Amino acid sequence: MLYPKIISAKIIENYTLLVQFSNHQARKYDCEKLLEKTMFSPLKNYAFF
Repeated sequence: MLYPKIISAKIIENYTLLVQFSNHQARKYDCEKLLEKTMFSPLKNYAFF
């Protein structure tokens, strides 16, 4: 099974992305839970996000 590719991602709210896929679907993704992980902690700085 092939997964659709990400075409674009835009910030729409605090740490929420609107992701557009190659299959013409769009999904909201809340990134706040990722910020709890050490590897994503630099993104807590909203200007960097």
